[in-house]
Amino acid sequence: SYRRSGAAGENMNFQIRLYETTNVVELAYGPFTAVYTGMTYPQVGLRGMSNSDFNNRTHTSDWYNSISGVVNTANMLFSSTIGPDSGLVFRYTPPVVYTFDAGITTISSPSGINLPGILPVSVMIKNFGSSPLTTASIGWSVNGIAQTPYTYVNGSGLPKNASDGPDTVGSYNYTTQRSYTKKTWTSNPNGNTDENISNDTTTANIYIQ
Repeated sequence: SYRRSGAAGENMNFQIRLYETTNVVELAYGPFTAVYTGMTYPQVGLRGMSNSDFNNRTHTSDWYNSISGVVNTANMLFSSTIGPDSGLVFRYTPPVVYTFDAGITTISSPSGINLPGILPVSVMIKNFGSSPLTTASIGWSVNGIAQTPYTYVNGSGLPKNASDGPDTVGSYNYTTQRSYTKKTWTSNPNGNTDENISNDTTTANIYIQ
């Protein structure tokens, strides 16, 4: 039953719900009655420790079909005819943080069209985990045939969300004029089971002519 100063007859109902066991945050809306004839532009979402850390919503005509804001000043249009539908909920669920999580993001070479011969295979590795990445096993295959794995070592520890490479994991003798499918993947980050295998693997195609 919130109303703006001087706006007799307004009735705005909403809740900010904090879930301590999951750290989920919900912005939940009930019935709204707005009598102000102009337009206002409230900000809707979450702000972090700095203005560059934000998760907000924006729209120009419909709260239900709002989209993620790309700037921290993004806002929503609110008027006597445009506002949140009763029952609308914006739910913010924190991402799962993995301790040991590495993956291959790019097969750097070879790429495109190449001549027959022995070509090195190079990849970019990324640390998605919270623990600095010091070692990992990089497996790779060509047209489904497994090749000798490569051991990645980083003495200083690759920080979270940082990438390293290109690292040459081996070479392959491309003798036949045809397309080849290369597949690379990581395992055993810091000697532990990878806690998120969905980002381990990357594939790429090249053609030998």
